[in-house]
Amino acid sequence: VKVTFNGTNAYTITYRSLNYYFGSVADTRFTFNRDEIVYDPFSGKIIQDFVNVLSVNTQPKKRSTQSLGRDYKINIVGQTTQSDGYINDFEVEVAATDVNNRQLIVNPDFFNEVTGYVTGGTNTNIGVYTFFETVIDPFNLSRQYVIPSSDIVYAYSTISQIEVVKYDYPLGQVFYAYTENKFYASIQDYTVLTPFYIMTLQPQYSMLPGRQGMSFQYRHNSNNTNRIDPATTNIIDMYVVTQSYYTAYQNYIQDTTGTIPLPERPTMTELNQDYGKIQDYKMLSDSVILNSVVFKPLFGPKADAALQGTIKVIKASNTSASDSEIRSAVLTAMNTYFNVNNWDFGDTFYFSELSAYLHAQCGDLISSAVLVSNDPEKLFGDLYEIKCLPYEIFANAATPNNIVVVAALTPAELRIA
Repeated sequence: VKVTFNGTNAYTITYRSLNYYFGSVADTRFTFNRDEIVYDPFSGKIIQDFVNVLSVNTQPKKRSTQSLGRDYKINIVGQTTQSDGYINDFEVEVAATDVNNRQLIVNPDFFNEVTGYVTGGTNTNIGVYTFFETVIDPFNLSRQYVIPSSDIVYAYSTISQIEVVKYDYPLGQVFYAYTENKFYASIQDYTVLTPFYIMTLQPQYSMLPGRQGMSFQYRHNSNNTNRIDPATTNIIDMYVVTQSYYTAYQNYIQDTTGTIPLPERPTMTELNQDYGKIQDYKMLSDSVILNSVVFKPLFGPKADAALQGTIKVIKASNTSASDSEIRSAVLTAMNTYFNVNNWDFGDTFYFSELSAYLHAQCGDLISSAVLVSNDPEKLFGDLYEIKCLPYEIFANAATPNNIVVVAALTPAELRIA
């Protein structure tokens, strides 16, 4: 942790963090519920989801045939959220904590031992590259996928070495120059009669230290409240928003003092007691499962890190209102816009609609409004479309600190690449 004094009793606090992720190219999907506690009545312990890297994997050395010699069981602690609000179920965040005690660090060096990564070293070993491709989907949102290491040639350190051997590989082959940390692909130059390859940069590819192609065991533990009906029947999932839970959640999401705790969602038992009459309207062989709403907070500090953003507005030229008055008016309009009566389960948020609403409600105060992600890795426009899961409804978690009045929307303000 680094504390920098900025003068006038102001400090800037920065810190570094190291996250580890375990993913699958295509074969395995992961599910994880951070707030769900699964109790095993036979062992008397709380059981956690985990990934077990099996001992049959080879040691992380070039052409090694020796096995790891032991299993590496790593605890699952979270999942990443994509720019559209959906969970990336191709990967999970893992940690070297004990599967039954997240506070106990078992082996802080597990990543180096499994992958062969050397902290501070050159790491040109074959086993320390994990490759990703950024793809723009039909909704113009960027998604990053793990790609097989066999798709990339990474035996050469510079573009000069690649130029020498490029004709030994098929047209379109992607190369990774590990000294330059750049990706190249060969394309055909059709201005000449004889085949001639031109190497072009491929910015959509990226690399992170890691290891691919490993044998593993993945275990997800399901709670006893997840019902499975073996009979031939219809299982009808019904999602419910109770007034009491909505009021309690609004009090929590709008609290800036940190004194109001996150309320507990109503359980299935509580919902069945309150809405038991619904069972009278189903078919005899059907089952109606009552589930509580899950709110998806946006923009503010209580939202997921990938969904936190800043609303930047330009003050109207003919207004005499102060910046504080403008921020308050914009926040009030946003709270009205995200009222639960305006949304349904599984809806999609479009910032263009919110922007039009802000102009309609605050048109005499602002002349323009944009949304910029707080994540430095995201670019302008990444939060302009966010989707809910079928059991989720949006909630406005923005605070006055998430609304900024600026003089002009410059590229620096918009963070345009």
